[in-house]
Amino acid sequence: MENIISYITCFGWVPLMLFGVLGLGLGFLLFRGKKQAGDLSLEDEGQLRAESDRLRERINELESHVGSRDSEIGDLKAKLAASAATLAAGAAVAKVADKDDDDDTYALEWRNRYLAARVKYLEGRITEAPKEKPKAKKKTAPKKKVVKKVVKKAAPKVNMSIIARGRDQEAVDAYWANARKYDKTVSRKRIEELVKYCGISLSSRDGSLVACSQAHERNTIVKGYCAKKLSMNNETAKVAVESVCEKMKGERNKSRVTFYHLLDKAAGKKIVAKKIVTKKKKVTPKSPNAKYYDMVHKYDARASKSVIDNIVKYCGISLRTRDGSLVACSDEKERQTIVNGFATKKLGMKNGRTELVETICKDMKATRMKNRVTFYYLMSKKQGKLGLFK
Repeated sequence: MENIISYITCFGWVPLMLFGVLGLGLGFLLFRGKKQAGDLSLEDEGQLRAESDRLRERINELESHVGSRDSEIGDLKAKLAASAATLAAGAAVAKVADKDDDDDTYALEWRNRYLAARVKYLEGRITEAPKEKPKAKKKTAPKKKVVKKVVKKAAPKVNMSIIARGRDQEAVDAYWANARKYDKTVSRKRIEELVKYCGISLSSRDGSLVACSQAHERNTIVKGYCAKKLSMNNETAKVAVESVCEKMKGERNKSRVTFYHLLDKAAGKKIVAKKIVTKKKKVTPKSPNAKYYDMVHKYDARASKSVIDNIVKYCGISLRTRDGSLVACSDEKERQTIVNGFATKKLGMKNGRTELVETICKDMKATRMKNRVTFYYLMSKKQGKLGLFK
């Protein structure tokens, strides 16, 4: 028994080794030439490496784009921050400038108020001073009346240069020579009267000539010269005009002076030269309160000028200064002065005075320089007290 065990112990591995060799041989025979999943050939490995290289290049390209994009975003953020800082600085400067302007305006308004108060004080002192009695005028002997001799001046001659194209007697001579073609007996004085009658109309070509070919021209002469100056009826005037046109048919440019002379001769009448009278326009002097009318009419187009005049009179000399002529609604003391002064003393109000002043301030909010006359007018109108100033 012991021999068997020792034999197995010494030579028992031999069968196992034989079985192993046999298994390897069978495996080689069975799986020779077949590829298992996960096995790579040289060609496949080359393709994988090429794909990996392409992916790395793509990743590098994308990273470069992302880097440039980040730099652009950084630049834009820097510009935005700079713009915001510039706007903030501008707003701060504008705020300081506005504050300075407000301070200057406030100081100027207080200075004007002081000056206005000083003026009122001095005026009061002047009115309290005793007035000097006017000195009695010395009686003087009455002056002898001096009778001046009135010398009659000759009437000025009519300047024909205004009437007849810058020519004087030469124009009359020209019209006279033209009229003598049709009437040898016509006098120069007669033609001069006709020239004076025609007046300034002879200064133009159309006014100095008669166009017989136009019905409108003939009708104008019939209803004008023939009817008004020669007192001819319509039918007779038409016949006379047609006959004169026929008589002057051979002349292309028919002189108006000659035409009227022939009409006068046909009617057997003489004309009287018309007098040119120039009326002088009456110039109405502009009222000193015209500026206040314009200001009040912006708020009430039907405002009475007499009421405005009386309000101006009530304000008196205070309107001569800038502070006295304006109302500063932003100043509480100014509003209280109007409440205790105009609203109480003039309008006789006991209640609602402050509210009234605030209402007028709101109505005139759009006007930066609030005129005192307009302010008082609107207060009086609101309370129905305009009758106090009539």
